Amino acid sequence: MSIRLFALYIMLSFTSFSGLSFADPNRLASIDASLQKAFPNIGHISSSDLAAILTGSENVILVDVRSEKEFAVSRLPNAVRISPRAKSEEVIDQLVALARGKHIVFYCSVGVRSSKLADRSRTALKDVGAEEIYNLSGGIFRWHNEGRLLNNEIGPTQFVHPFDRSWGKLLSHPEFISRLPVGPDGK
Repeated sequence: MSIRLFALYIMLSFTSFSGLSFADPNRLASIDASLQKAFPNIGHISSSDLAAILTGSENVILVDVRSEKEFAVSRLPNAVRISPRAKSEEVIDQLVALARGKHIVFYCSVGVRSSKLADRSRTALKDVGAEEIYNLSGGIFRWHNEGRLLNNEIGPTQFVHPFDRSWGKLLSHPEFISRLPVGPDGK
Protein backbone atom coordinates (compact mmCIF):
# COMPACT_ATOMS: atom_id res chain seq x y z
CA MET A 1 0.00 0.00 0.00
CA SER A 2 1.40 3.41 -0.88
CA ILE A 3 2.14 5.98 1.80
CA ARG A 4 -0.59 8.26 0.40
CA LEU A 5 -3.25 5.55 0.68
CA PHE A 6 -2.09 4.66 4.18
CA ALA A 7 -2.34 8.36 5.13
CA LEU A 8 -5.94 8.41 3.84
CA TYR A 9 -6.87 5.46 6.04
CA ILE A 10 -5.29 7.12 9.09
CA MET A 11 -7.00 10.46 8.36
CA LEU A 12 -10.42 8.84 8.06
CA SER A 13 -9.91 6.79 11.21
CA PHE A 14 -8.95 9.91 13.15
CA THR A 15 -12.06 11.78 12.07
CA SER A 16 -14.23 8.86 13.12
CA PHE A 17 -12.79 8.91 16.64
CA SER A 18 -12.90 12.69 16.91
CA GLY A 19 -16.52 12.89 15.73
CA LEU A 20 -15.67 15.37 12.95
CA SER A 21 -18.10 15.45 10.07
CA PHE A 22 -16.47 14.44 6.83
CA ALA A 23 -19.26 15.05 4.27
CA ASP A 24 -17.24 17.62 2.40
CA PRO A 25 -16.78 17.47 -1.38
CA ASN A 26 -13.23 18.72 -0.91
CA ARG A 27 -12.40 15.55 1.04
CA LEU A 28 -13.48 13.36 -1.87
CA ALA A 29 -11.49 15.61 -4.21
CA SER A 30 -8.43 15.22 -2.00
CA ILE A 31 -8.79 11.44 -1.95
CA ASP A 32 -9.26 11.42 -5.72
CA ALA A 33 -6.14 13.53 -6.26
CA SER A 34 -4.15 11.09 -4.13
CA LEU A 35 -5.53 8.14 -6.10
CA GLN A 36 -4.67 9.76 -9.43
CA LYS A 37 -1.07 10.18 -8.26
CA ALA A 38 -0.92 6.66 -6.83
CA PHE A 39 -2.41 5.07 -9.99
CA PRO A 40 -1.16 7.05 -13.01
CA ASN A 41 -1.51 4.12 -15.45
CA ILE A 42 -5.30 4.12 -15.43
CA GLY A 43 -7.69 6.87 -16.45
CA HIS A 44 -9.81 8.64 -13.85
CA ILE A 45 -13.22 9.69 -15.15
CA SER A 46 -15.49 12.20 -13.44
CA SER A 47 -19.07 11.30 -12.57
CA SER A 48 -20.38 14.02 -14.88
CA ASP A 49 -18.31 12.70 -17.81
CA LEU A 50 -19.43 9.15 -17.11
CA ALA A 51 -23.09 10.22 -16.87
CA ALA A 52 -22.80 11.94 -20.25
CA ILE A 53 -21.18 8.90 -21.84
CA LEU A 54 -23.79 6.54 -20.41
CA THR A 55 -26.68 8.49 -21.93
CA GLY A 56 -25.42 8.08 -25.46
CA SER A 57 -23.28 4.97 -25.57
CA GLU A 58 -23.38 1.25 -25.03
CA ASN A 59 -19.59 1.21 -25.26
CA VAL A 60 -19.07 1.15 -21.48
CA ILE A 61 -18.90 -1.68 -18.98
CA LEU A 62 -19.37 -0.65 -15.35
CA VAL A 63 -17.54 -2.83 -12.82
CA ASP A 64 -18.57 -2.53 -9.18
CA VAL A 65 -15.63 -3.46 -6.96
CA ARG A 66 -17.41 -3.72 -3.61
CA SER A 67 -18.66 -6.49 -1.37
CA GLU A 68 -21.87 -8.39 -2.10
CA LYS A 69 -23.59 -6.55 0.77
CA GLU A 70 -22.62 -3.13 -0.60
CA PHE A 71 -23.69 -4.14 -4.11
CA ALA A 72 -27.06 -5.39 -2.81
CA VAL A 73 -27.87 -1.96 -1.31
CA SER A 74 -27.22 -0.05 -4.53
CA ARG A 75 -25.12 0.18 -7.64
CA LEU A 76 -24.87 2.11 -10.85
CA PRO A 77 -27.36 0.81 -13.41
CA ASN A 78 -26.18 -2.25 -15.35
CA ALA A 79 -22.99 -2.69 -13.32
CA VAL A 80 -21.42 -6.09 -12.87
CA ARG A 81 -19.83 -6.92 -9.54
CA ILE A 82 -16.33 -8.28 -9.20
CA SER A 83 -14.70 -8.94 -5.85
CA PRO A 84 -12.13 -6.34 -4.80
CA ARG A 85 -9.79 -9.28 -4.11
CA ALA A 86 -10.10 -10.71 -7.62
CA LYS A 87 -6.94 -11.50 -9.52
CA SER A 88 -6.60 -10.16 -13.06
CA GLU A 89 -7.32 -13.66 -14.42
CA GLU A 90 -10.69 -13.66 -12.63
CA VAL A 91 -11.50 -10.22 -14.05
CA ILE A 92 -10.69 -11.45 -17.54
CA ASP A 93 -12.78 -14.60 -17.06
CA GLN A 94 -15.78 -12.48 -16.13
CA LEU A 95 -15.32 -9.71 -18.71
CA VAL A 96 -13.62 -11.31 -21.73
CA ALA A 97 -16.86 -11.78 -23.67
CA LEU A 98 -17.85 -8.15 -23.04
CA ALA A 99 -14.57 -6.20 -23.12
CA ARG A 100 -13.59 -6.01 -26.80
CA GLY A 101 -13.96 -2.44 -28.05
CA LYS A 102 -15.41 -1.22 -24.73
CA HIS A 103 -14.35 1.27 -22.10
CA ILE A 104 -14.19 -0.40 -18.70
CA VAL A 105 -15.06 1.81 -15.70
CA PHE A 106 -14.27 0.40 -12.27
CA TYR A 107 -15.80 1.93 -9.15
CA CYS A 108 -16.14 1.28 -5.43
CA SER A 109 -17.09 3.52 -2.52
CA VAL A 110 -14.50 6.26 -3.11
CA GLY A 111 -12.03 4.73 -5.55
CA VAL A 112 -9.40 2.93 -3.50
CA ARG A 113 -10.43 -0.68 -4.18
CA SER A 114 -11.46 0.05 -7.76
CA SER A 115 -8.20 1.85 -8.58
CA LYS A 116 -6.24 -1.13 -7.28
CA LEU A 117 -8.26 -3.64 -9.31
CA ALA A 118 -8.28 -1.47 -12.46
CA ASP A 119 -4.52 -1.07 -12.24
CA ARG A 120 -3.99 -4.78 -11.56
CA SER A 121 -6.21 -5.77 -14.52
CA ARG A 122 -5.32 -3.03 -17.01
CA THR A 123 -2.81 -4.95 -19.15
CA ALA A 124 -4.89 -8.13 -19.30
CA LEU A 125 -8.02 -6.18 -20.28
CA LYS A 126 -6.14 -4.32 -23.01
CA ASP A 127 -4.83 -7.68 -24.28
CA VAL A 128 -8.41 -8.91 -24.81
CA GLY A 129 -9.41 -5.76 -26.69
CA ALA A 130 -10.70 -3.29 -24.09
CA GLU A 131 -10.31 0.29 -25.27
CA GLU A 132 -9.64 2.26 -22.07
CA ILE A 133 -9.57 1.40 -18.37
CA TYR A 134 -10.92 3.97 -15.91
CA ASN A 135 -11.61 4.47 -12.25
CA LEU A 136 -14.72 6.51 -11.40
CA SER A 137 -13.40 9.54 -9.50
CA GLY A 138 -15.02 9.74 -6.08
CA GLY A 139 -16.68 6.36 -6.65
CA ILE A 140 -20.32 5.64 -5.87
CA PHE A 141 -20.12 8.14 -2.98
CA ARG A 142 -19.61 11.10 -5.34
CA TRP A 143 -22.22 9.66 -7.71
CA HIS A 144 -24.67 9.46 -4.79
CA ASN A 145 -23.73 12.87 -3.37
CA GLU A 146 -24.57 14.39 -6.77
CA GLY A 147 -28.01 12.73 -6.74
CA ARG A 148 -27.37 10.45 -9.70
CA LEU A 149 -29.40 7.31 -10.42
CA LEU A 150 -28.75 4.18 -8.40
CA ASN A 151 -30.62 0.90 -8.37
CA ASN A 152 -30.68 -2.53 -6.79
CA GLU A 153 -32.61 -5.76 -7.32
CA ILE A 154 -35.81 -4.07 -6.09
CA GLY A 155 -35.54 -1.10 -8.48
CA PRO A 156 -34.40 2.52 -8.25
CA THR A 157 -33.09 3.55 -4.84
CA GLN A 158 -31.63 6.61 -3.13
CA PHE A 159 -29.73 4.49 -0.60
CA VAL A 160 -26.05 3.64 -0.52
CA HIS A 161 -23.96 1.40 1.73
CA PRO A 162 -21.45 3.44 3.82
CA PHE A 163 -18.67 0.80 3.69
CA ASP A 164 -17.88 1.59 7.32
CA ARG A 165 -18.41 4.37 9.84
CA SER A 166 -15.33 6.36 8.83
CA TRP A 167 -15.79 6.23 5.07
CA GLY A 168 -19.55 6.76 5.42
CA LYS A 169 -18.80 10.27 6.68
CA LEU A 170 -17.98 11.17 3.09
CA LEU A 171 -21.66 10.82 2.18
CA SER A 172 -23.54 14.11 2.15
CA HIS A 173 -26.98 12.53 2.64
CA PRO A 174 -26.77 10.44 5.83
CA GLU A 175 -30.53 9.88 5.73
CA PHE A 176 -29.92 7.65 2.70
CA ILE A 177 -27.29 5.41 4.28
CA SER A 178 -28.33 1.78 4.59
CA ARG A 179 -26.68 -1.57 5.17
CA LEU A 180 -29.68 -3.42 3.69
CA PRO A 181 -31.40 -3.13 0.29
CA VAL A 182 -34.19 -0.54 0.27
CA GLY A 183 -36.78 -0.06 -2.45
CA PRO A 184 -38.04 3.15 -4.05
CA ASP A 185 -40.66 3.53 -1.31
CA GLY A 186 -37.98 3.54 1.41
CA LYS A 187 -38.91 0.04 2.66
